[in-house]
Amino acid sequence: MRRFLVKRARTENMNDVQPEVEVEQRTENVNDAQPEIEVEPPAPNVANEFNPNAIERDPGKRKQICEYPPDIQDQVRRAYILKGPMQPDLNKYHRTEFGSSRSSRAFSKSWYKMYDWIEYSEWKNAAYCFYCFLFKQPGRAEHFGYEVFTKEGFTDWKHASKGFKDHIGGHGSRHNSCVKHYDDYNNQRQSVASNFARSSKES
Repeated sequence: MRRFLVKRARTENMNDVQPEVEVEQRTENVNDAQPEIEVEPPAPNVANEFNPNAIERDPGKRKQICEYPPDIQDQVRRAYILKGPMQPDLNKYHRTEFGSSRSSRAFSKSWYKMYDWIEYSEWKNAAYCFYCFLFKQPGRAEHFGYEVFTKEGFTDWKHASKGFKDHIGGHGSRHNSCVKHYDDYNNQRQSVASNFARSSKES
């Protein structure tokens, strides 16, 4: 019986060993061991920020519209439309030799007036289509010159007249589809600007 009482006394002593002061002290120590850390806000995502003044004008160097992130493609397209087609007025264009006769031909700036969509790359000495660059559908290259006039560049000056006409094609060609998209885009922008100006006057 004595042993039993001693054991109970020890048990009671064990319960009394942890006063409130020690518990508070442990809590304070835990807080001291884990100081508050200031969490910096996440860095802004600058991958999709677009500077319209930084676009590459030379059609032989520039990226395709579809190569930009989808959420800024319209901004890129608008920036190029505002600047217009790249049509450098040079005193002399690089000449290219053709055939065994070694006769040479060069790009002619008179083509700017005949075909308002033509662009010229000084870097590649090649011609491009401004409208197809802006509104072509990726993966659709079955029409003549669809990729040539947007990515590779047209350089067959000897057969330029035929090449340009073949690229334009008929009424429902890919080129004319891009021209329609260009006209619709400009008309939409002009309509929005007109409505905004009208609302400003009324207010």
